[in-house]
This record gives sequence, structure tokens and C-alpha cells, in this order.
Amino acid sequence: MMITDAIREAQSEYAVYFLLTDYVETLQFSEKFPAQVVRLPLAGLEDVRHRLDRLAAHFETTMPLIDTSTCDIVSEAIVIFDAAIRRVNKLPRQNTACVCDLTSVRQLQLTHAS
Repeated sequence: MMITDAIREAQSEYAVYFLLTDYVETLQFSEKFPAQVVRLPLAGLEDVRHRLDRLAAHFETTMPLIDTSTCDIVSEAIVIFDAAIRRVNKLPRQNTACVCDLTSVRQLQLTHAS
């Protein structure tokens, strides 16, 4: 299953933000994305919308200058962020403060697992 499919089928906001956080972590290793797109933690739906807007603007301005594989990677990111926004909008609202700060939760879990 692709991450886009997993996001589209997620049963909670928590699951959507968890999957999107994992995806954003992978983008941090690439120099193809603006820092505003790859910083963590995610800060809710408005933050994700802002990142999508930033991605779209980045894509429009750099598309003529980038190779095909980079173009594919950036357009895939746009699809993934858009899927996350659409899915969160369809799900019942949860406490966003509890949902979004997944980075510190994951670090805490890793610390306790050691």
C-alpha cells in the first residue's frame, strides 16, 4: 500500500498526522524541498495547508529548472499533502494539540524502548 492510499483510508486524524509526519521525515533528507515544508512537528490542519501552498509555489517556480525525477518527487509530495488535508476534513474532529505533536511522542517511545 502506498502512503497516499494509507492516508486516504486512515480512520482518525491521529493516523493521518502520524503517516504525514513519517513522510515529512523522509523529505528532510532531500534538498529538493523548502525548509518550511520539512520542519517538524506538524502544527495542525492550517499548517499542513500552508505547507501544501508552499509546495505548489515551489513547484511552479522551479519546475522549468528541475529534472524529471525531481519534478515527480515534488508533485508526489503535493498529492500526499492534499490527500492528508482532504482526509482530515472528512474525519470527525479530534483534539489537534494531542494529535499533531507526534515527534516528541515518538522520541519518548524510542527513549523508553532502549
